[in-house]
Amino acid sequence: MSTDGITANVAVPTAWRPASVLDAPPSRRLPWGRWAQVVAGHAALAVAVLSTAGIALGHLRHHERVAGARMPAGPLAGLPHVHRPDHVALLWALLGSYAVAVACARAIRPALVLTAVVALVVLLTLTPPRPLTDLFSYVAYGRMLGLHGIDPYQHGPHAIMRDPSFPYVSPDWHHTPTVYGPLFTGLSAWVSSLGTLGAAWALKAVAGAAAIVTAVLCALAARRNDPRPGSASLALVLVGLNPILLAYGVGGAHNDVLMLVPMAGGLWLLSRQADAPGALLLALGPAIKLSSGLALPFLLVGERRWRVLAGAVTGLAILAGGTLLAFGTAPIHATGLIGTHTADGHRHSVPAFVAERLGSGVPSGATFRALTVVAGVATVLLLVAVGVGVVRWTTGAVASTALVVAAAGTSFAWYGVWTLALAAADPRRGSRVVVLALTAVLVAMQLVGLRSG
Repeated sequence: MSTDGITANVAVPTAWRPASVLDAPPSRRLPWGRWAQVVAGHAALAVAVLSTAGIALGHLRHHERVAGARMPAGPLAGLPHVHRPDHVALLWALLGSYAVAVACARAIRPALVLTAVVALVVLLTLTPPRPLTDLFSYVAYGRMLGLHGIDPYQHGPHAIMRDPSFPYVSPDWHHTPTVYGPLFTGLSAWVSSLGTLGAAWALKAVAGAAAIVTAVLCALAARRNDPRPGSASLALVLVGLNPILLAYGVGGAHNDVLMLVPMAGGLWLLSRQADAPGALLLALGPAIKLSSGLALPFLLVGERRWRVLAGAVTGLAILAGGTLLAFGTAPIHATGLIGTHTADGHRHSVPAFVAERLGSGVPSGATFRALTVVAGVATVLLLVAVGVGVVRWTTGAVASTALVVAAAGTSFAWYGVWTLALAAADPRRGSRVVVLALTAVLVAMQLVGLRSG
């Protein structure tokens, strides 16, 4: 088997064929074990589709009410609603079917998976924006910059209390400046002219499009990194059917999904040996959200080629220069805010969730500081392992990112998407296990909250 993507049963190099993720599995004559995998995979796909459709119906019911503000409706407003107990059951079903689909993904045609992913993403994109969520914080920050000329890196939404967007913003964030990257802040300002609800719908559309683009780019990268049959299907399932990506990333229109696009694009370019452009794209990820930069040290340590270094340095220079020109040094304040949010022992954290299941209270600040040190030491050890060639850089980045999410004082469900693109482009099974474990814990945290809410 050669190193340029030629599989054992294909005589034409991959680079000479159209880079489609819709290639069919090579054989129609399957042994009984393979037939079982085919049946289980397709059944899991069907359950995932039905569960996600039910979750989308649950998003039609507004649990939050904003006094004096119009509730978003959207094109699905006339459909029946799914209530909270059913929503919990559907999330459990989606989580279980996702695990089975990942295990059996190589037996499913990529065209079928891609069709299901696109349909589900479109469905969730059409569910109405939910007030008092991060989405309307994005809208408020954008209107501050685009319509009022107020720097959102220096002021919270309270600076525009008379703006129509302010009632939709959660009180938790009224006085908090933005912690998001300058590119995303600029995008939010660009859509601000569409009005409060118009901007919210636009950002939902961006999240939906980003999910589809990320899934396709990851499938393309996986085909080149893993020549075994079914690698594209596996990547599409791992990313596109992830319960967190669908229910919270797309359904909630979190910018964590958009953050995956430069990461997935960089991984695809690196899989094609386009080192400089690939590293440049990965380095530009923090322009959307800072957490995208967690993978960059692993890339530089694991791929010690001058073109990779040149691309990364160029990307960071563009990011720093563009940020300084547009906002000055104010965005540096965002890193300090991130530090305060992840060190406060918030109940939305993996350690607090585990402690409560064991019968103890929320861990102390000292415990979270100790966990941060442990995660930092583990990250250094992973970098060393990547540097000496024991661990692939994508594997190390997945493990380190999962540790950061697990040890943080605040870990919302949508943080689970941070590992998806890296794991999808990594042929090692360990990365997929990490994704499944992190997804299960974060979804379980949400389910406990739904039951108690």
